[in-house]
Amino acid sequence: MPINRTLISFYIIFAVIMFTFLYAQAGDSSGQGMYSQMVSGFKKADNLSFDFKRIIASPFTGEVDTASGYAMIMGDDYSRIGIDDRIVTAREDTIYDYAAGHNQMQITLSDRSGGFKELFLRDYFEIYDAVDYKPIGADTYMFTLKSERPRNDRTNVSLIANESPGVNFLLPRNLSYTDELKRRITYEFGNIDFEPGLSEDSFRIDIPEDCRVVDMTR
Repeated sequence: MPINRTLISFYIIFAVIMFTFLYAQAGDSSGQGMYSQMVSGFKKADNLSFDFKRIIASPFTGEVDTASGYAMIMGDDYSRIGIDDRIVTAREDTIYDYAAGHNQMQITLSDRSGGFKELFLRDYFEIYDAVDYKPIGADTYMFTLKSERPRNDRTNVSLIANESPGVNFLLPRNLSYTDELKRRITYEFGNIDFEPGLSEDSFRIDIPEDCRVVDMTR
């Protein structure tokens, strides 16, 4: 399974969006200039890690499903994403997909169409334009996003970001949108670490001895 299908299936966000507060004062009423700065800043981040919470709310059943996860990125070749009992790591050109609930590891080759960071930018951020932004609290801003691309099925997209001590740009705290099933999908971001001290060992998965391994690279 190619990397873009495997990783994006987890709705992993992650990703770090950056822009400066001074730019926010430049009179851009739609926030598009600041939004472009977010994407540009994110592309400059080589290493990072963060925790997140995904909340899916159905308007028809009233059910709310919550899952916790984490993401780690080192350069363009290494990423690790975990959510519930699922872990997916990308190490250079190989994808390792471990499902603890099924006690199975699937190994596939990447299509090398881009690392997780690049894929996330392309599929979750670069398709949007900022149409509005406003302050909603102390050092906190909300952006309204919209896409004109015909195949995009996410609506009512909003991004909340705020200032953080020790850095000179805003960090994302909440991303939410309505999907094609009318569910409200929300991601809440924890602390984003730009110096997580990652190594190649950070992207290895320890599996039980009786784990079923499906190696599709052979």
